[in-house]
Amino acid sequence: MRLGPVVCGFLVVGFAAVVDVRAETVPYDQIRLIVPDAEKAVDWYMQHLGAQPRRADDFADRVRYGGVLLSFTKGADAKPSAGSSIDHLGFSVTDVEAKMRELEAAGATVIAPAREVPGLFKLGFVEMWGTKLEILQDPDTVGFHHIHLRVPDPDASMKWYLEMVGGQRAKLKGRVDGVRYPELWLLMDKGEGEPSRGHAIDHIGWRPQNMDAFFAHLKANNVKIIAEPRLARGLPTMMTEDPYGVRVEFIQR
Repeated sequence: MRLGPVVCGFLVVGFAAVVDVRAETVPYDQIRLIVPDAEKAVDWYMQHLGAQPRRADDFADRVRYGGVLLSFTKGADAKPSAGSSIDHLGFSVTDVEAKMRELEAAGATVIAPAREVPGLFKLGFVEMWGTKLEILQDPDTVGFHHIHLRVPDPDASMKWYLEMVGGQRAKLKGRVDGVRYPELWLLMDKGEGEPSRGHAIDHIGWRPQNMDAFFAHLKANNVKIIAEPRLARGLPTMMTEDPYGVRVEFIQR
């Protein structure tokens, strides 16, 4: 019996009713990157990828994209994100080629030049401080766009996130499977990604309203708990891992 809140819908197909059960959507919170210099990373993402200045009550090691935090931990030996279970982040801009030239001039390495993907959008890839970044041109969403996971079973992964933190299963542009949240897309590709811990994109995170109730929800669903609820910087937080090695933090703000 699941202890967390669920939403139930009914889809009638012929004479059969299919029950769609998913967790109530939990607000998305943050992505944690490991970088050599957190202060430089804050400036770089603000200057080149449209990050908003932190609020007065934010810590100095983070920036915002609307309600989504991009936070930085200092570390010199993080493995690249490419090939891990959190493979890359996507940012939508108005001109992919121009932005990639700008990012290259600002220290990023181009790993795949801009190209048009029929039926999707124009995109290219760069890497900065080990984090793989997809630069894309989606007129429907300009700014922070998506998190892209690499997992052995994308279908099972999507079901896990729907059951744990809600969201809406959908296809980006009718082509790419993922889970849609108000703030971003969580997309999945099939592959054998290494666990995210110690990679440049170390973990992702959601913001439950009641940590005790949410902890019970996760325990009832046999989620791997790395660190049980505790206070960090004065806020209740816990660290978990999904079935495919993606570190997932939950924090109550």
